[in-house]
Amino acid sequence: MKPNSVLVINSSVTLSNGALIVVSIDGEFTVRRYVMVGGTVRLENLDEPSKEQYSSNDALFDGDWPTFFGVVTNTLSINQTP
Repeated sequence: MKPNSVLVINSSVTLSNGALIVVSIDGEFTVRRYVMVGGTVRLENLDEPSKEQYSSNDALFDGDWPTFFGVVTNTLSINQTP
């Protein structure tokens, strides 16, 4: 995704492995990659997949599970001229 892109989100799309999703973590909206491995769900940070992962059966996440808002189905890039 490019900076200043507009994301199109659909909350009725079925989650699939590798999908980009919008979640709320500690009140902040963020985009994560949904990864299912051996029955474990991971939400991977797009910038650094090895960092800031949230796992459904891991000690990596202490608080409430992130709130799911929808799957990214499209992006719109906005060209800004100086």
